Amino acid sequence: MFTLPGLIALLVAHCTKVHEMSTLLRALPVMPTLYLLATGGFLLDLRLGVLHAEACPQVRLVLPLWLWTLVSAGMNGGFGMVTREINLTLSYMLIFLLVAHSLQSFRALRIMAMFLLTLTLFLGIVAFIQAFSPFQCILLAANDIPDFRTRSDGRACETPADCRVNAEPGEEYICERPGPLGTTTIGEGRVRYRGILEDPNELALALAIVLPFAMAALSQRRSLVRLLIVAFAFAIVLPVVIWTQSRTGQIAFVVVVAAFLLNKISWKGLLMVAVLAAPALMLGGRSGESADESSLERLEAWVTGINMLKSSPLWGIGKGQFSEYYYITAHNTFVLEAAELGLIGMILWVSVLYTAFKIVILAIRRYRDRADARVPYIWARALRASLCGIVVGTNFLSLGYHPLIWTYFALPGAFYLATRRHDPEFRIVFGMRDLLSVSGFSIVWLIGVKIYLMSKGL
Repeated sequence: MFTLPGLIALLVAHCTKVHEMSTLLRALPVMPTLYLLATGGFLLDLRLGVLHAEACPQVRLVLPLWLWTLVSAGMNGGFGMVTREINLTLSYMLIFLLVAHSLQSFRALRIMAMFLLTLTLFLGIVAFIQAFSPFQCILLAANDIPDFRTRSDGRACETPADCRVNAEPGEEYICERPGPLGTTTIGEGRVRYRGILEDPNELALALAIVLPFAMAALSQRRSLVRLLIVAFAFAIVLPVVIWTQSRTGQIAFVVVVAAFLLNKISWKGLLMVAVLAAPALMLGGRSGESADESSLERLEAWVTGINMLKSSPLWGIGKGQFSEYYYITAHNTFVLEAAELGLIGMILWVSVLYTAFKIVILAIRRYRDRADARVPYIWARALRASLCGIVVGTNFLSLGYHPLIWTYFALPGAFYLATRRHDPEFRIVFGMRDLLSVSGFSIVWLIGVKIYLMSKGL
């Protein structure tokens, strides 16, 4: 397949930002080149007949969502904002289309899953090393190089005040743990990565939702090597989720593990989930005054988002405009989509997530008791578990336009096309009943959030 090398390189660049560490590469159009390589490889695979020209079910929702994003931008900012949003939205939309339509076999799907596992565990290893580094004075460099603005000067510290001793006038320091690849902790030791995963909560979520791929590989064929891979994955993911101090990551970890292991309720499954979840529940997350303040800030952001929806219920205030009206992001994807794209945009976004769930849930029901369909059954379970983790994340983080999340949205579409190669009768449609269900859920959810906020006096 000619698509996979370019697509893998594209995802590596998005998640690691390694090309930004080189002065030479920073001056080159690395990302546009990788998009062109991946797209060109996809077109070549179509031309050679390696891939079939069949669309996954979510495409009928993703393309209208993209068009509606541009309509919202035009209604709020005119042609200039539309031009900007075409460039910004194409990044994650193209990733979705390429991933969903280039993995039309279970072999290709497995390669992508193992790549995502390897890539995410690499980020986890970086954070793991970071957690054991001593606190040092980190100079905030006064330059405009994105995601590469910090460096340690080697001085040990306990508080930022220690770093101001003998400092040059005008220099600004933080006291954090430095890590590989120019990474640092944040918030007095919370581990994280850089770029699109510089938020500790998003790094914790990314680590949690990739775990089902390791468990699926072991379930498909048991061997010592695969058992060691699963053990290694948990040995990296669990402590790093704890060290991010992310309550969202903590909940997502428990939900993902439970969703994969508890396909059929049994005391063995419950015991295994309890053993794996106990450390995250007892040691993960934050508490105290800072945690309470963070929770209050998020609730206030939800209030602001609901008010934005009231001010423009049809097309919202425009993608990317939430932070123009409020000092933090919405910290809730449903609120963010409703505020920026209006009720129609929110319904379309939820419909994409709903359809991803529908694909894997119906596949699980169809292949549960079929010995000849063990592979699609196992991968459907894994994808369902990852999506359950994403649902947790979307309730506490702003993930509506996150490239990694759109990659996971695309995987059920790829799974659908791979499954239809072996079972042409497997079909998923998004009909009027589905639309009414999603619309009803969206409205009830918004009303529920409003009632909850009022109960909190907000």
